[in-house]
Amino acid sequence: MPVLPEPFGTVVEGVLLAPLFLVAASLGAWVLYRGTWEGRDWMEAVRDQHRPWMWLERWIRFRWIHPDCQYWVLPVRLDRGPIEVEGRAPEGLWWCLTWYAHTEVNASLASHEVELDGAGGYRIRIAAEGDGPLWIPTRPGVKHAVLSLRIYEPAHPHPIWLPRVTQGGRVLSHGGAR
Repeated sequence: MPVLPEPFGTVVEGVLLAPLFLVAASLGAWVLYRGTWEGRDWMEAVRDQHRPWMWLERWIRFRWIHPDCQYWVLPVRLDRGPIEVEGRAPEGLWWCLTWYAHTEVNASLASHEVELDGAGGYRIRIAAEGDGPLWIPTRPGVKHAVLSLRIYEPAHPHPIWLPRVTQGGRVLSHGGAR
């Protein structure tokens, strides 16, 4: 077998190893993304765009972000029971609470569908089974999802009052002003 000149051999080795490094880096990013799925609070797609987790989230789900909207996201596990979302209606033209598995829109409730209590609050249940006007159904077999609170033309961009999210008595997000 002929011996390649030193610079050419190094280039060939680099070309052969580049896909391996690319696969390893992609796998590492995916493990980091999935491994830290819970334990995060609401993140805003524009304000938190420089966090590594949001880079992936924006690449997967939020490639387009309308400049007069706020997209708040919270990763959740749907396989651990019903999720309760309670808060006050955001002041804005329109808002919507949606859950996403991968890039597909699944089910949501929009501001005109939500019945508010006397104080302007709501309590929405996200579960496989349920009924009533404030229930968002989930699909069987979906484990990981992202809750998205979209607020179109918010009256006051900052601070915004985010909902409290619980699951089986465990607080996933305390909500509050951001």
